[in-house]
Amino acid sequence: MSNMEWNIRSLFNPVITRLIIYGINPIDLEDVLQKIESAVLINSRSLEKKWRDLWEEKASRYLRQAEEAFASKHYNTTRELYIEAARCYFAVFLINFSDIDEKKHIYQLFAGYYHKALNLFSVPGEKVEVPIGNGRTIPAFLHLPEKTAGINGSVTVFSGLGSCKEEMHILSRTITGRGVAALVPDMPGCGESLFINDIKCRLKTIKQAISGCLAFLKNHNKTKDSVIGSTGLCMGGGYAYKAAAIHKQFSFCATLFPLFISQVKDEHTPQWMRNGEWYNYQTGGADPDVFKKEMGREPDEILSCPFFIAHGKYDNWMTIDDAMELFNITNTDNKKKVIIEDEPVFSRNKAVLHAMPVGEQMHWVRHIFADWISEKVSELK
Repeated sequence: MSNMEWNIRSLFNPVITRLIIYGINPIDLEDVLQKIESAVLINSRSLEKKWRDLWEEKASRYLRQAEEAFASKHYNTTRELYIEAARCYFAVFLINFSDIDEKKHIYQLFAGYYHKALNLFSVPGEKVEVPIGNGRTIPAFLHLPEKTAGINGSVTVFSGLGSCKEEMHILSRTITGRGVAALVPDMPGCGESLFINDIKCRLKTIKQAISGCLAFLKNHNKTKDSVIGSTGLCMGGGYAYKAAAIHKQFSFCATLFPLFISQVKDEHTPQWMRNGEWYNYQTGGADPDVFKKEMGREPDEILSCPFFIAHGKYDNWMTIDDAMELFNITNTDNKKKVIIEDEPVFSRNKAVLHAMPVGEQMHWVRHIFADWISEKVSELK
């Protein structure tokens, strides 16, 4: 493989890991990557277009098959094919187009087909609006377990900047498989909260969203009597930690590669998190240094509830030392850590993205994560 071919593939390494977390078909992914490598690409725009065209071809095939399955009343097959189509558009969504309207259009296709699939589960995900004050709401999915009567536990599932509630599908369903309800919001600056409700990502709106999610679970008829936990991954893991440190009504906190971007070195912070149309749109044009600082952990934000953390030894965004500091300062003996010892495969010995070390191992670590949540619910009920 030539240097040019490797460089082109390397550009997509961060995207590849996110797609793995979301459950992309590996054959579809490899097929697209090989075709990208063999294409004549003269600039970044032509690369973006080729990536989009290839995934849209695959999405079209899945959608044709979904329609045929629906016409034959094979609803389980229809659901799975809609999910495959959604994954294809998610692959396109992960490219940070400078054209915000294009980014929004791709998100709506991704979210639309995922919503179609969600309605075909035996217990469909419920689309809800979570009030966050001043007449504003953030959209969310409430995923319920198969046995919806007498739910003992519920959790928030927070995701970070650049993500959305739809991306949390596999993680949410892993949790509900243990009998625990999962509320998955589009946090400020993400998904429909951003594209439809125009709620930007700033510390004030993040805190409002956290409070709103807690109040929603405390008052919803299915979850109001349950033990409530705070969970999240990546920047959402930082939200989960902050939520449980501020609100003692959260009975436990579980995080997957938590991130406070204030602790990321400037040379490791990707360009899209510092400037550009996409960054400005998500944050309302916040000064990047101010934004980075305000998204940190305050000195008095220290957990005293049961705590779970999974983190990567080779993470170079929030280092293993910074992550273990979170673990060590937590004021409880009821805590568990899972350290991913594996070096990232896609970036070899260099973790160029926070998601890589743990994200590449999500196929098993999410089950350890969900088991711990189930155990805490049983202990605390």
